[in-house]
Amino acid sequence: MKTVIGIIGPIGSGKDTAAIYLAEKLGCKVYEISGHIKKLAHEQGILHDRQSLIDFGNRIVKERGSEYLPNALLEQISERGIITGMRQVAQIEYLQKHSNLILVAIDADPEIRFKRAQARGRLGEATTIEEFVRLEKEENSGDRVQRIFECMKMADHSVTNNGTLEELQKALDDLAKFQ
Repeated sequence: MKTVIGIIGPIGSGKDTAAIYLAEKLGCKVYEISGHIKKLAHEQGILHDRQSLIDFGNRIVKERGSEYLPNALLEQISERGIITGMRQVAQIEYLQKHSNLILVAIDADPEIRFKRAQARGRLGEATTIEEFVRLEKEENSGDRVQRIFECMKMADHSVTNNGTLEELQKALDDLAKFQ
């Protein structure tokens, strides 16, 4: 059975940084749910802004099923790989059934994540910390299929990334011992 390390967390938490570091350390590749969505969106001429991609991703799930995206990435993994950006409980449940999934939640305080997202130009519509937190809550509530906070509760391991890159790497080194 293939081993998948799932890296999940909210915007600005350090998911990509963690995934790249673990991939280098463990000698495997990183596969992004959002990357697959962007590829499909590009093929259909859909804009790549955050809301358009969220809506398109939700449409894919509705049309093709919740297993479509994780399965498409799982098929690309030979023995071991890292998948980032899962935001739906059903995606995680699929990988739990079809791989040896080790789920790692990365999080940081909202103020820190806001500053990181701001520095990367990834705030979407938010211009203040209050808007950032409000939009994040809206994205994870109601009838939306994206439930990052519920997904994080399913994690096997959690890392708080409020410090330096070196502190994150140290925490990941401790986690990498499970491999």
